[in-house]
Amino acid sequence: MDLRLSLRESAEKKGINMLLKRMFAVVALVCWSVSGLAWEAEILSDETYQDVRRTVVVRLSEPVGNDVLDNIAFRLWGQQSHVARTYVEYYLPGMEPGAGAWAVAVYDRNEDPRMQITVYGFTAETQ
Repeated sequence: MDLRLSLRESAEKKGINMLLKRMFAVVALVCWSVSGLAWEAEILSDETYQDVRRTVVVRLSEPVGNDVLDNIAFRLWGQQSHVARTYVEYYLPGMEPGAGAWAVAVYDRNEDPRMQITVYGFTAETQ
């Protein structure tokens, strides 16, 4: 009985910690938009598998330039920089997550210490 209670308490704490992390990330991204920038970003999901892989799904309010994508990805990576691989998938309004991202940022500290960004659609710079 004690083991079940401690497992439930552990799961509840983990859920609260994940909720707090998401709230912090959303507040940080919303603060960027409040500070005079024209775009907004919302974290739709943030999943980490041990210290091996982290995938963050972000919805942007509009197409932005590579510098903005890099800035968002770097800030998200910095929250959990101990994870070996971090993937940030960017979606625009009307796009369904999981059906092909508008842009993707990848950081793999085992292969290349730089953030790699690939935009599959038009950016604010190319429109």
